Amino acid sequence: PPLLLSIIHFSSCSISIVCGSVLLYIAYRHTPPHLTSYSVLIQGLAMLELSSSIGAFLLFPRIVPVGLEGVASVLSGPIVKITSNQSIWFTLYLMQLHGTVQYNVFMSVCFCYRYYVLRHESPSPNQVRAFGFLVFSFTFSLFVLFGTTRASKDVPFHYVQTYVPQYDLDPEFLSHSLGAPAILWTVVSAISMTFVNVVVGRAIFKFLNDRSIHLSERTRNAHKQFAV
Repeated sequence: PPLLLSIIHFSSCSISIVCGSVLLYIAYRHTPPHLTSYSVLIQGLAMLELSSSIGAFLLFPRIVPVGLEGVASVLSGPIVKITSNQSIWFTLYLMQLHGTVQYNVFMSVCFCYRYYVLRHESPSPNQVRAFGFLVFSFTFSLFVLFGTTRASKDVPFHYVQTYVPQYDLDPEFLSHSLGAPAILWTVVSAISMTFVNVVVGRAIFKFLNDRSIHLSERTRNAHKQFAV
């Protein structure tokens, strides 16, 4: 990749890895007992961010436009220098894709949790873990299916020559898979989860701004800070 693009990419990944590690440590070691259930979700978010960031640091995929035929990627990064095993490359690529989608979903779960505890008793940490595992399993199973759509090396090279013949690419560093499942799931989840966040976020602030509901100012401010 161009030097400037590499600097932006690896700097972003490094910052994300450091901040995600710090957040995970704080959430795991310094959470007050009455916030343990919410901490489970924060730890889940931090681990998703870490897995995606580490995957992106090791493997830098750049998408090549090949119409609606699928997703072709030029793969680079440290892992390409370390091993020539393309199954490992593709696994790291899947980690990034899964983390991107799952992060959206878990963020919406956090919003819904903040609204839920305004009206109901906080669920136990084990209940939160069980629910989080169900959510995680659903998206993970979809990306396992996506992982089975990987094509041979000749396929992406053919599409690159057809759609972007001006690109001078080494077929050894190309990856290709059916784009529809990943693109559809990514776009649909991003749009729907953003909608959920906006709706639930508005409901949270509407509830907290309702002075007819008996809450102390300290409690109102604490909930507002969590929502922000």
